[in-house]
Amino acid sequence: MPLSRRSLCTASLLIAGLAAILSTSCSHRREAADAEAPPTAVIEELEIRAGDFSFAARRTTPAGLTRVRLRSEGPSFHHIQLVRLDPGHSADEYVARLAAGDFAPTWAHVVGGPEPAGRRSESSATMLLTEGEYAIVCLISEGHGAPHVLKGMHLPLTVTAPRGVAHDVAMVLREYDFVLSAPLRAGPQTIRVENRGAQAHHVTVVRLGPGRRAQDALEWFREMRGDAPDQPVGGTTGLEPGAVNYITAEFTPGEYALICFIPDPSDGKSHAHHGMLKTVRVE
Repeated sequence: MPLSRRSLCTASLLIAGLAAILSTSCSHRREAADAEAPPTAVIEELEIRAGDFSFAARRTTPAGLTRVRLRSEGPSFHHIQLVRLDPGHSADEYVARLAAGDFAPTWAHVVGGPEPAGRRSESSATMLLTEGEYAIVCLISEGHGAPHVLKGMHLPLTVTAPRGVAHDVAMVLREYDFVLSAPLRAGPQTIRVENRGAQAHHVTVVRLGPGRRAQDALEWFREMRGDAPDQPVGGTTGLEPGAVNYITAEFTPGEYALICFIPDPSDGKSHAHHGMLKTVRVE
C-alpha cells in the first residue's frame, strides 16, 4: 500500500490509538461477550502464519469458540489483532482509516488475539467469534517505524454460520405439535430439537409399555403413583422460542410418546392437553 508522508508520521501513534479503540469498543461489549461465551471445549482452530511482513491464513472460518493460533516465521515480533467490522465495512477500509490517522472508527471492534511468545515461535488465544466480517492485523511497530499493518500485515476474514452438530433426525416444537423430519430408527439416535413456537416448549420421550397409549403415559405422569408402566428415555427441559438442544437416546423397536407438560398461559393447562402429545413408532 503506498503511504503518504503524513501517514508515516502518524503511524507511530497507532499503538496509542489502539488504546482508544479498546476504551471505546471493548468496555461496552465485555458484558455481552461474557454472556454469550458457552462453557464448552474449543471446537474450531484458526492458524495464522506471520512473516515479515505478511499473514497467511484461510479467509473463512465457522462461528463459535475458536482457538486462534499464531505461528511466527520471521525474525521480527508479530502478533494478531482481530477486529470485528460492522456490516457494510471491510478490512481494506479499516486499514485505510488507520493509515489516515483515524485510530478508532466507531464501526470497528477489537476482539483479541495472541501476542507473540518470541521470534519464530507459536502462541494462541481463544475467543468467541460471531458471524460477520473481520480484519486480521499486526499493530506492532519497531522503534519509530510504521506499524506492521501499514507494511502489508493485514488480511480479511469472514466468519460464517457455525457448524451444525451431526444428528439423525430434526424435531420442531410449535403450538401444539412435534414435527419430525424423518422416522426414528432402532439404535442410538441423535435428535436436533428446535422450538419454533411462540411459547416455551419441551419434550419428554417415553417408551410405551404393551397395550399402552400416549394418553395413558400422560395420566401416569400427572400423579406418578406406583411403578411407572412406561419408560422415559430422555428429552429436553424447557426451551425458549428459537432455542436448540441436541439429545441422544437408545431406541428399541416399539411405540413412544412425545409429551410437552409446560402449562399454557391462556388457561394453565399443559400443552399436552392442547394437543402436544404424539405417538411415534420405532422400527
